[in-house]
Amino acid sequence: MKGNGNALNDSSNASSAAFQELATAYQELATKNMTNMTAAFQAFSAVKSSAELMELQQRLMKDGMESAVGDCQHIAQLTIAMGTAGLSLLKIRRSHAKHARFADRPLKRLGNPGL
Repeated sequence: MKGNGNALNDSSNASSAAFQELATAYQELATKNMTNMTAAFQAFSAVKSSAELMELQQRLMKDGMESAVGDCQHIAQLTIAMGTAGLSLLKIRRSHAKHARFADRPLKRLGNPGL
C-alpha cells in the first residue's frame, strides 16, 4: 500500500512538472513571437523599394514557417510528455482502487486458493 502511495506521489509530481514545463514553453513562445513581430515591423518600416519589400516579405514568411514547424513539434512533444505522466497517474490510481476493492475479500473468492 505504501508503495502505491509513493508511486502515486511521484507520478503526480511528474505530471505537475510536465504541465509546468508546457506552460513555460507557451510563455516563451509568446515572448519570442512578440519579439519577432516587433522586428518584422521595424524591418518593414525601413524598406525603401518594392523589390526590397518583396524580398523581406518572402524571407519573413520562410523564417516564420520554419519557426512555426519547430515550435509546434516542441509543444507536441511536451504535450505528449504531459499526457504520458497523467496516464501513469491514472494507472496507479486504478491499480490502487482495484486492490482496495478486493482487500476485504477472502483469497478463495479471488480465484487464488493457493495463496
